[in-house]
Amino acid sequence: MRKRFGSLVGGAVNKKSATTFVPWESNDFVPKDVKEGSVRSALMYLYNVSSDNFKNEGLPRIALKNQLYSVVGSRTKVDQEINRLRENFDIKMFKTSLGPEQYCVMFTDDYVEYIRSLYSDHTSKDVDRKAKGKPMPLCLTKFITEVVTSYSEVSIDRDYLIKRKKFKDTDITELIKIGVLTGKDVSSWWLAIPCAGKFMKIIRKGRQGTLQIIRRTKYKEINSQELLKRKKPLSVKLGFLYHIHDLIGADMVACVTSTTGLLLKAVDD
Repeated sequence: MRKRFGSLVGGAVNKKSATTFVPWESNDFVPKDVKEGSVRSALMYLYNVSSDNFKNEGLPRIALKNQLYSVVGSRTKVDQEINRLRENFDIKMFKTSLGPEQYCVMFTDDYVEYIRSLYSDHTSKDVDRKAKGKPMPLCLTKFITEVVTSYSEVSIDRDYLIKRKKFKDTDITELIKIGVLTGKDVSSWWLAIPCAGKFMKIIRKGRQGTLQIIRRTKYKEINSQELLKRKKPLSVKLGFLYHIHDLIGADMVACVTSTTGLLLKAVDD
């Protein structure tokens, strides 16, 4: 497989000309069976590298689509398999405020389980403690059983909900309030995760915190293993490895091979 890296110009990486990929043969992070496996395996890997952190923050297992580009050796493969998993209702994709092509990815079963957990009696941290112990609204039960498990798109329009699925306007208002729908335009909505705001805040702070460490080094680069051994600041709540995969996949950090191992180099704005 051909390897392409960020172009080095005067000691910096030129973002406009950079197409950043992890050098698969010498990747410090990802097990071989994951690199050469399916996108489903890559999703499981991303969930597992931060599983304890998700629990500590009261979050379900969420990955970013761009993270997969730093795990699997082909962006085309990621795009094709993500579409297949979505069309088979195995995963749900959610639009984010991070950029036009940046999406959250969850297994459908995880998404349903998380929503149900908001109305259960257990005491783990979550975004809406007020829902604990209350019965799940009928419109939400219907949404889970008739829409979530059989609808593959990232947005949904009013005609589909009202005419095909027989939801009422008051049901849609309730679903927006719960956080499983968020406005797209006057007659359609994005499917959403109730904890999306909290997750986006954590991602943004994690990106900033990890990039800050890299940018403060002499050449705005750091050995990947050295970074992973550092004590994470409070802003890096999901762990360095989770945020590194995000930064690489979002082309904010380039991977550079060296005699000392894999270097992570901040990409110029």
